[in-house]
Amino acid sequence: MSDLDNLRDEIKAKDREIIALIEERVETARKIGAVKSREGKPIKNYHVEEQVLQRMKDLAGEHGLLEATAESITDALIQEAVRGQEKHRRKQADNSGDNYLIVGGEGKMGRWFQDYLRQGGAQVSTVDKEQTADYTTLPSLKEYDAVLLTTPVHITPQILSELRQRSPDATIADITSVKAPVTDELRAAKNAGLRVTSFHPMFDHTTKTLNGKNVIIASLGVHQADQRIKKLFTNTAAQISTIPFEEHDQHIVYTLGLPHIASLVFGSVLKNTDEAFNTYQSMGGQTFLKQGEAAREVFNENPAVYHAIQHYSEGNQELFDAVRDALDNVESAAQQQVPAEMQSIMKRGSNYFNVSEK
Repeated sequence: MSDLDNLRDEIKAKDREIIALIEERVETARKIGAVKSREGKPIKNYHVEEQVLQRMKDLAGEHGLLEATAESITDALIQEAVRGQEKHRRKQADNSGDNYLIVGGEGKMGRWFQDYLRQGGAQVSTVDKEQTADYTTLPSLKEYDAVLLTTPVHITPQILSELRQRSPDATIADITSVKAPVTDELRAAKNAGLRVTSFHPMFDHTTKTLNGKNVIIASLGVHQADQRIKKLFTNTAAQISTIPFEEHDQHIVYTLGLPHIASLVFGSVLKNTDEAFNTYQSMGGQTFLKQGEAAREVFNENPAVYHAIQHYSEGNQELFDAVRDALDNVESAAQQQVPAEMQSIMKRGSNYFNVSEK
C-alpha cells in the first residue's frame, strides 16, 4: 500500500472512533434526559448549551482549530442529544390511551403526525381522499379523542362543517398555515359547543427533532382543546406559543409571507438573467449562499400552499405595499453620492434586530 492509502486508512479508523464516542455521548445525554424527566425539568437548557459551546470553542482554540468548526460540531451534537431526549420522553408520555383520527393523513404533514403520535403511544387512524375519493367521507367519530385536520386549506372548511354537524365529543384541531378561510367554521363549531382549537406547526414534514422549532396554538378560548394540543408537544424541545385566534394571520403575514416573498423575488430575478444558478453559486458569498438555499427550498415546495398563504393572509396588501416602500428606500439610498441614507437604513435595522435579541 502507498503512503496515501495508509494515511487514508488512519482517517477511516479515526472516523470510527469519533462515531463511537458520539454514540457514547448521546447515550449519556439520554441518561441526563431521563433525570430531567423525573425532576420535571425541560429538555432545553439554553444556559447549559451556551456553556457547552464556549467549552468547545476553548478546546478548539487549544488545538488550533477554528471556532466555526467548534460551533458546527457542537450544534450537531446538541441536536443529536435533544433528539435522543425527545425520543425518550415521547416513549414515556402518557398517550397510550389516546385515539386520534387524522383527516388528510396520507399527505406529507399527515404522515409526519402519524409517526409522531405513534411514537408517543397513541392509536392513529387516517382518512384521505386517496382512500375515499372525498376528504369528507368520515367514519364514525365516537371512538376518537381528537380529530386532526392536515388537509389543504381550501377543503378544510367543508370538513369542519361536516364535523360540526356530527357534533363529536372529540377535540377538533386544524393545522392550516393561514386561518382566514377556516375562521367562520371554527367559530361556528365553538358556538355549537364543540371542543375546537387551531394550531400551526412552524416546521415541515422533514423535521426529525423539534429542537428550535415553533408551534403556535391559535386559541379560540376552548381551554380543554388548547391543552390537548399543548400536551402533544410538552415532552419535546419545541417552543409553544398560545395566542388569540384572530392574531394568528396578523403575525403569519410577516413570519411566513414576507420571507416567502423575499425568496420568490430572489429566485425570479436570478432566473430572468438566464445564467445558471451554479455559475452564481460558484462565485457567491455567504449571504448569497444562505439566501440561495432558502429560495431553493421555497421553489421546491407545493405552489398551492404558498399561494394560499399569500392569497388569504389578512394584511397581505399592506405587506406588498411595505415591501415596495422598502425597496424604493433602498434604491433611493443606493443612488445617493454619499452613504448617509444607507447608513440610516442599516442603523435602524441593526437597532431593531439587536433589541429583538435581548
